[in-house]
Amino acid sequence: MEQRSRRVTLSKALASEKDFRNKIWIRVKLLGESQVALANELGYTSNVAIHQIAKRVEERSGKDKTLAGKITAWKNLLYVND
Repeated sequence: MEQRSRRVTLSKALASEKDFRNKIWIRVKLLGESQVALANELGYTSNVAIHQIAKRVEERSGKDKTLAGKITAWKNLLYVND
């Protein structure tokens, strides 16, 4: 599977995710989107908010096993071995 199709698959997972914080994490951490551009798109005045949201999702995944499982599944969609 080529890298582009992996991103398309991950984008589909992004579309089905309901929690906006998780969507931000996917876009920043897995899709590599610019925090500044994302902050502008979402109406934040600074990328610091985006950074904090992504950081807190990772912190929450340490306590929330369901979220940790989702993160693992999302990573597997992007980093599958050919």
